[in-house]
Amino acid sequence: MMTLLTLRLAALSVLTVVSVCVSQMQAFSADPDVTKVIEQIRKERRWKELVTEPTPEFLEAASKHFTEWGEVLARLSAEQRHDEADQIVTELLELRKFWGNKIFPPEKFDAFVRDTFYVKGAKVIGFQFFEPVEFYKGDPALLKFYRFSVYDKDKVVMRYYLERSEMIEPYFVLGRMTPENSHKQVQPYGSKMPSYWTLRADTIADLSK
Repeated sequence: MMTLLTLRLAALSVLTVVSVCVSQMQAFSADPDVTKVIEQIRKERRWKELVTEPTPEFLEAASKHFTEWGEVLARLSAEQRHDEADQIVTELLELRKFWGNKIFPPEKFDAFVRDTFYVKGAKVIGFQFFEPVEFYKGDPALLKFYRFSVYDKDKVVMRYYLERSEMIEPYFVLGRMTPENSHKQVQPYGSKMPSYWTLRADTIADLSK
């Protein structure tokens, strides 16, 4: 029979193992290994050899991975590790391009989560479109590249977009749209496309007014 001391030592051993595992998970969560994340992204190119159409198995796996990568991007953003976040985004865009429309159709996945943050208690999720999307379907004169969705609990109460109009020359603006379809210009950028980080800062500034 096991003595009381033996049982206590066994319980302590289990608690130690659990504590170490939790500590390792928390360390990874707080400090993402970007090199390993990029390796994982590149490994997912294997799907092009495994499927010839958007099977449920593939789409479920893709959705799961993009959710995980979005969480990593949000942590990097919160830690102001902008260059590393941009490296991952480049890999995600390359992955999407490698898969192609045949197995990863844009009508199912046209964007991925780039960031998650809070402004005055409101949750904001930043999305980046894989490719420019028509703001109004059938009208290529106005395209959108990024979207920031502002939430009140589970309800979207406002959206911001990086938009590009095609008049005489390309012209970029940060636009704001309410659920009532009120569409207003927040910040003009001219002919040069701003970085994601500029958009993020301008969105936060507008929400903070």
